[in-house]
Amino acid sequence: MLTAIAKAPKAGENCCLIFIGATSEQRCCFHKTGNVLNAMPKSVQAKAKGHLHDIWQAETRVDAEAAFDFFVAPMA
Repeated sequence: MLTAIAKAPKAGENCCLIFIGATSEQRCCFHKTGNVLNAMPKSVQAKAKGHLHDIWQAETRVDAEAAFDFFVAPMA
């Protein structure tokens, strides 16, 4: 199982998604998103991709955490 933890970037920082589980730490959101999507069934990848973008494109940490909670809620 792959778990994702989102951290919203501060001004001048890159996005930060931390994945715990089957993948090693990645340095960019593009590759992190791809790793998560590859671990998911094809039938949900398009919708999940949008939710992952909502996490790392959030303007504040609170917004990122809310988007993350929304993303993982159906999987819990």
